[in-house]
Amino acid sequence: MNKTINTKPLNIIKLLRILYGFCFKYFVIFLIIGLFLLSYSQLQHIFSNSYILDVFIKKKGYSRKCLILLEDKDNIVSYLNSFYKANNSSSVILPVFLNNMPKNFNMVVDINKQKYVFINILLPFFVKMEKELELERQKVVNISLKLLETPLSDEDYNDIRSLAYKYNVKIQNDEFWEYTQALEELLIRIDSIPISLSLAMAAKETGWGESRFLIEGNSLFSEWTFSENDGIVPLQRAKKAKHLVKKFSSLEDAIRAYYMNINTHNAYKKFRDLRYKMRNDDARISSTRLAYTLQSYSADPVNYPIALVALINSNQLTQYDSFVSLNADFNSTCLRIN
Repeated sequence: MNKTINTKPLNIIKLLRILYGFCFKYFVIFLIIGLFLLSYSQLQHIFSNSYILDVFIKKKGYSRKCLILLEDKDNIVSYLNSFYKANNSSSVILPVFLNNMPKNFNMVVDINKQKYVFINILLPFFVKMEKELELERQKVVNISLKLLETPLSDEDYNDIRSLAYKYNVKIQNDEFWEYTQALEELLIRIDSIPISLSLAMAAKETGWGESRFLIEGNSLFSEWTFSENDGIVPLQRAKKAKHLVKKFSSLEDAIRAYYMNINTHNAYKKFRDLRYKMRNDDARISSTRLAYTLQSYSADPVNYPIALVALINSNQLTQYDSFVSLNADFNSTCLRIN
């Protein structure tokens, strides 16, 4: 006998499943959209002038991810001034690395505020570079001392070759005496540049942050280039001149280039020789004495060193030559001002 099967319950269950799947699908979609909008709102909050640096202080560790600090023509320098005064001291500073300088230093009325912000933006870079140089120099010192007692290892030779290549020290032949000469030259080249002198040169070359080269190309030290792809044409360049002012993708790149220039270029051999003599005499590495070896850095070799010394003395920049360190309680972060 045939039995009739009632399909209504099955159809209702199927329909409920379809409706459940449909609702769940769109619930997930709306949830994702909602979370995105919430996150976007929070990001907008974080990327606001009044909040971003405070977030760095309170919620440690943005690593080297570059966060965007929006340009505010009226308040950005004032905000940075307050931020640095609240968090930096004469001996310990926060590891905040700005990708570029504010573009409105020329609008700042208070010159002391302008100088203070300019200095505190650059200090973390110089402190970091000095630490890197110290570690490299110590490696060379250790290998030099080892030479007196025991044969060098393959790792030692590799370290010498690597540093020699970086600092443009030639090793012609793979012979022992060539490596000893390279070590001696590396000790002359891998050494500190007093922070006070670096600050004075940056201030002199940029007018405390106002120069066009700094604003357009992160050029802190007016280094030259002859490549049109990475240079800025000076407005008052002579007709037949072909040099440009080199531009950089960040302040850090500009500072690294400056250190390499001073520590390797033949024009600054007197600077390195005097520094080496001070080191061997156990004397303080004096920024004002070293300034007088930098005549070749300027088209005005007589007045340029005098101007640097005046900047160092009048702004008491030698206070930054010692006891300045990065606050180890915070991870470093990078900020880009748009």
